[in-house]
Amino acid sequence: MQLLKFDPSKLPEQSRASAIACLQRWDLEAFHEEGFDSAPLLLVYQSTPDIVENIWLRLVSDIALSIQAELESEFARRNLALIFISRGRLPTSALKAIRENTYCCKKIVIESQKDYKDVLNAYYLNAYSTYPQQEQVGPDGTLEKDLLMKYSLLKTILKN
Repeated sequence: MQLLKFDPSKLPEQSRASAIACLQRWDLEAFHEEGFDSAPLLLVYQSTPDIVENIWLRLVSDIALSIQAELESEFARRNLALIFISRGRLPTSALKAIRENTYCCKKIVIESQKDYKDVLNAYYLNAYSTYPQQEQVGPDGTLEKDLLMKYSLLKTILKN
């Protein structure tokens, strides 16, 4: 199974425009689980620590109103995750505030200078270092993993 880039044209027509605007406004990368292409599962935002610290709450609010509220599936609404990739160290207070915030979606903060694909690979490989298989980001931007990894990923996201 794979996480694939999400195509907003798969959203219902009445909610498509607001979701596309939100994704573009914040330069978000969106992914969905293979076979479930009607809703995003994972959103990725990458920026500098000062920008992440200053905009994270507005970004989460915009996602809640423009994307999450428009999703038809309750499962999709409740299991949306946002990964903040900060290209440097965030102040501890900002890190704590983001991680403890329960509004809208699960939030994961990763501090790294690398490209988001490399960061996601490293994050997931560390999370699943007990498994012998490895996952790679394919040339088309997909994160490849077997069925066990797929459910482990979802379990980790749901915990955070």
